[in-house]
Amino acid sequence: MPIKNGGKIMYEAISKNDNGKSAKLLQVQSDITQYLNDYPGKNKGLNWLANKMQLSEKTLKRIMKGPHNPTYQTLLKIYKCLLATAHDRETVLKMPALLAMSVSKNCESFVLADSEANFYSEINHYIQHDTAFRSIYIETATGQLSREKVGFEHGDHGFKTLETMTKMKVIIEVSPGRFKSSTHRAALDTTTLQHIAKYLLEYKFNPEKCHFSGENFFQLAFEGIDLTSYNEILAIDLRAKNEKLEILKKARRGEVKCWTLSFTDTLSDGHLYDNMESF
Repeated sequence: MPIKNGGKIMYEAISKNDNGKSAKLLQVQSDITQYLNDYPGKNKGLNWLANKMQLSEKTLKRIMKGPHNPTYQTLLKIYKCLLATAHDRETVLKMPALLAMSVSKNCESFVLADSEANFYSEINHYIQHDTAFRSIYIETATGQLSREKVGFEHGDHGFKTLETMTKMKVIIEVSPGRFKSSTHRAALDTTTLQHIAKYLLEYKFNPEKCHFSGENFFQLAFEGIDLTSYNEILAIDLRAKNEKLEILKKARRGEVKCWTLSFTDTLSDGHLYDNMESF
């Protein structure tokens, strides 16, 4: 449970209760309840807090009601507000250990063990709104990138972006005019990931290579199906994601600058579930 101590929030461990709710969910519910103790009117308080956290009121109510477990992106939004922190790294260091472990486990780009790393929330903004930043971020994450290539693709703006990213310690110069990503990488939210996916599909996907074995892979399908079948497809996507991540973790560094993405969604309005635990 959260304990007030000199204006700071400290935490005791929460295991589980008789209702079988997860310890993670109990911790979040408890901290939000404590934060709203002095706010008059529960419903108005949730609406105010949801806006402050940049969440929908429905999402926040589902979390408070349970059994909806928030994703790591949602956890960062919640605790950045509760703890009044400036960026992701500070938020994770100050949030309860149980939740910090959950964030670091589920966000592949977040290295909690590296105490020197700084995770800037500005990175999400830059990736979403600056094509040069987005391109350099992706290229350096998959291997080295030359200053000449940046200048050819982005001109003077690209050179300025290289300077900005170096100062932010998002990238490092490994040799004169050659850059690679550093360990200072922020957790990327779903909107940022959408921008990256759109960029890769529009500018980096080569449909001509689909005709050559071993070059790339592309698959698209759309159909009206029942809910059970839809869930089976989601389960396949989840297994594929986990298997890909295991390969990426074990893979030796090489010259192949690989990117892979997968998404399945519906054309239906609204949500399929009122209370669905996250994968």
